[in-house]
Amino acid sequence: MKNNNGVVITGGKVHATNIAGTISTIENLASSAKKDTNQRNSFQFDIGLSFAGEDRSFVEMLFKLLEKAQIRVFYDNDQSSQLIGNNLYSHLAEVYFNKSRYCVVVISEYYMKKKWTLHEFQSIQVRNFLKHDNSIIPIILDDTSVPGITDSIAYLDARELSPKQIADQLEQKLKESGSSL
Repeated sequence: MKNNNGVVITGGKVHATNIAGTISTIENLASSAKKDTNQRNSFQFDIGLSFAGEDRSFVEMLFKLLEKAQIRVFYDNDQSSQLIGNNLYSHLAEVYFNKSRYCVVVISEYYMKKKWTLHEFQSIQVRNFLKHDNSIIPIILDDTSVPGITDSIAYLDARELSPKQIADQLEQKLKESGSSL
């Protein structure tokens, strides 16, 4: 079954078939974005987590630490009831383009192999390109390189930092950016 956004669902798997649809969806989101003088209130989420399902155990630990620090996080398992019935292609683009202050990309060998994470990453890249807001925060789990994330972008290395240390640094980043937690 194929919908109008170029997404094909077969045998329970989702396949994106229209990259131009991604760009068009994101451009529509950009034109409808609203500005707010209170930075925290202009975003529904302080952080949107983008990750491959194989890395869920790490992300779950990170999510719980961020939530404990009263950081508003988009984490798919936490939002499952809100996702039911939504067009996920458009909804996820909206989450990463307009609704999340920072987009935390959890990079691993699995991240670039998944259709949904590629869609999320395209939304994040286009946002960064159009808004110039340095919203990408990479967390690396292994030596995988991701096109579009250059060596000059500072990242958090989960091989050297605990989930607690990463959560603390993300909380500090939010405080320094003027988000009142």
